[in-house]
Amino acid sequence: MRNLTLVLVALFVSLAPLAAQSSDGTCTNPVKIGNDVPVTKAPGSKSDPRLVWNGSGYGAAWTGPLNSSTQVYFVPIDSSGAKVGKEIPVAATSGAAMSPSLVWGPGEYGLAWVDTRDGNPEIYFARLDRSGLEVGDEIRITRDPARSTSPMLVWTGREYGIAWEDDRDDPLGEIYFVRLDPSGARLGAETRLTFSPGDSTDPFVAWTGDGYGIAWRDSRDNNGAGEIYFMRLDSSGSKIAGDMRVTVTTEDSLYPRLVWSGLEFGLSWSESFDNIFFTRLSPLGAKLSDDIWVDQDTARSFLSSLVWTGSEYGIAWGDQRDAVVRYQLYLARLDPQGAAIGAQIRITNVPGSSNNPSIVWTGSGYSMAWNDSRDSTYQVYLARLTCACTDLDGDGYTTCDGDCDDTNAAVHPGATETCNGVDDDCNGSIDEPFDADGDGVASCDGDCNDADAGNWSAPTEARDLLFVDASNLGWSVPNRPGGIFDFYDVVRSADPADFVTSATCVISRELIVSASDADVPSVGSAFYYLVRPQNWCPNGAGPVGDASSGVAISARICP
Repeated sequence: MRNLTLVLVALFVSLAPLAAQSSDGTCTNPVKIGNDVPVTKAPGSKSDPRLVWNGSGYGAAWTGPLNSSTQVYFVPIDSSGAKVGKEIPVAATSGAAMSPSLVWGPGEYGLAWVDTRDGNPEIYFARLDRSGLEVGDEIRITRDPARSTSPMLVWTGREYGIAWEDDRDDPLGEIYFVRLDPSGARLGAETRLTFSPGDSTDPFVAWTGDGYGIAWRDSRDNNGAGEIYFMRLDSSGSKIAGDMRVTVTTEDSLYPRLVWSGLEFGLSWSESFDNIFFTRLSPLGAKLSDDIWVDQDTARSFLSSLVWTGSEYGIAWGDQRDAVVRYQLYLARLDPQGAAIGAQIRITNVPGSSNNPSIVWTGSGYSMAWNDSRDSTYQVYLARLTCACTDLDGDGYTTCDGDCDDTNAAVHPGATETCNGVDDDCNGSIDEPFDADGDGVASCDGDCNDADAGNWSAPTEARDLLFVDASNLGWSVPNRPGGIFDFYDVVRSADPADFVTSATCVISRELIVSASDADVPSVGSAFYYLVRPQNWCPNGAGPVGDASSGVAISARICP
């Protein structure tokens, strides 16, 4: 019989028009700002949303479809919740990419994910600037023939730490760890952390200022279920003491979420897909409280996300209390001792299911991204909660009334939508009367064909054209593909100054990122190649690149 501490709260949200925010991270009576914002709209289901606050805006990453596989996508989002540009497939590889872990690091994002380009699941890492463009090369972290999954990344202020699940020593899975410098280069060898007779899965990492805490699910206790375990690492990544068992129950404890408060650890987890629990751990890993039952309802609750604000814990999760088969998103706030602060807040109320949240604290309120099926397929949505209601622009609408830009009196609920790249009426959509195909690019913003959701602009140039071997070339997709699918021409010339009159088309309008050329140049001569990406925009032929002078190169369009 587990020892539970019940957190008794009401389930109704206060309708008081004003809320107060203190500078220490306390958020009294948080209120949702406006409508839920769709981060993704493209066809196909999305999963694994991850949200990060960078001090002035957000970065969001998720797994989504690309061609016949899955890839990891990224999009920057401004502080008002509006997307900045189009979502970018970060890891557009020949294999599948999935399970992103995103952090804000040294003025840029760090991103880890699972990638099958090498024939088996491996962990990869990349750096992204604020706009989402890659900085440097993608770096392969693991190099073993077994399965490497569930990466979890943390930034310490000086370097990255990354933990993951690995099958190389045990088909049930063990936890590994390695440190990376700001460029992504390894700092020492990777370390096997667990030696469990059961499976060790789903690691979550927190940095304390002088070391790491790691929580994970482990089935070593042979009770027919998994338990949550905890360990400490010093700043060099070396393990301190042994594994510490956190949960003792016959239920299956899984998906731990760990944060550091400055004095101790906060830990939440799911239990048998039915409930959300929370506890506190000392800096050494000793339990400081009983297991606290957070959701307090008999319906299913699953997949929590945990954040520390500087004064309180915020926990979000999916909950079925309002429907038999549909999850809705809830938020609970706990004081430093784990006691409930105010009422639980229902975040979503939609006909679909809302689950798998990723919550952040911005310094003035909570924000979260999650998976949502209100649009038939699972998309990524965003919501923001404020701790203070204002009407700074004097338009008669406060932030608690849904004013999504309190600095612009022309923007408020009920305003007339104009084609200006702004959500004038605060309904969560931008220029929707002028975006007939729903691809997120309005006709006045340059959509090349507003009747075709699959194409919105000509692509930018293809990247990283290289010879794979003596007769095969490969390249990477454009940073800005301009559509869901691009196709490619490969143009060959014996004269590097003329890709028009003396050029040959090696391939034409192919949906691949490689080409073969069996022809061989004569002795003393050479062949030169360019790649042109295209899509179905009326003027959908992209550039082939610039000469060293900076002038755009002219090349024939195949065939």
